[in-house]
Amino acid sequence: MHNVTKQRARAVFAAAGGTGSLEPLAQGMSSSAWVGSIDGVEWVVRVPVAGQARPDPDYRGEARLNAALRARGVPATETLPVEVDGTVGTIARRLPGSPVQPQEWTDEFVNDVGSALAATHSIPAADHRLPGAVDRFYLARLWPLDGTELHDHPLTSRLPEHVDWVASQRETILAEAHQPACVVHTDLHWDHLLRTDDGRLGGLLDFGDAFEGPPAWDFACLRYYHGHAVARRVAAAYPGGADVLRRSTTLGIAFGLYKLDKTPDRADVIDRVAQLTKRIDRG
Repeated sequence: MHNVTKQRARAVFAAAGGTGSLEPLAQGMSSSAWVGSIDGVEWVVRVPVAGQARPDPDYRGEARLNAALRARGVPATETLPVEVDGTVGTIARRLPGSPVQPQEWTDEFVNDVGSALAATHSIPAADHRLPGAVDRFYLARLWPLDGTELHDHPLTSRLPEHVDWVASQRETILAEAHQPACVVHTDLHWDHLLRTDDGRLGGLLDFGDAFEGPPAWDFACLRYYHGHAVARRVAAAYPGGADVLRRSTTLGIAFGLYKLDKTPDRADVIDRVAQLTKRIDRG
């Protein structure tokens, strides 16, 4: 990791009372995470990535949102914003568990995820001044919400057989994107879903990219990262999940195209987008 980022993490850790070493934990687009120990307890330090193209994360806003989530029973982190020399970072107790693996989606874990998402979606986004989808997904094109066209999108060269059908879904996607909005996580990959040793959800992490949108965005995200079967099982544990899952098939097209525009040469991304845009098994 960048040396400036490491210095930032050490400064935040020291300001919170840490005196030991820090080890790198994870690196994202806008934040880096480090882990250290204070009095035998592991703490996670997050700081903005030095030299990033994105604006610094709103860690204070994320801390307020996490508090609202915990009040509703979601296992979100209790973060403490720490400012050092004008740079804001956070420190939080490390939550139990490890990133969920494909074979670890037991019924108990599925039910926990469904309950956590239902609680998340019960929070009005207006209470937290969250951005909308276009502002959240600004690093690449978000067709058709951002008004761009498909003619030069990587879809046309990577999956040309899907272009006509995807284009026909434009108005449907726009209609689904303007359904009643709430807080949505939108980055539900394995690293953000911690599974404890007894098979329960130990943490729903990193709401730094949360935005204001309909619940179907999160189920579109589940379909992209974990497949339709997992999304369908989570929907069964979510009130009104069948309708939300149906809507997610449409928003999943926009989500997948965004990912493809960001990384058009990754084979795994192309395969996921193909799964999201094919016409069969769309329920």
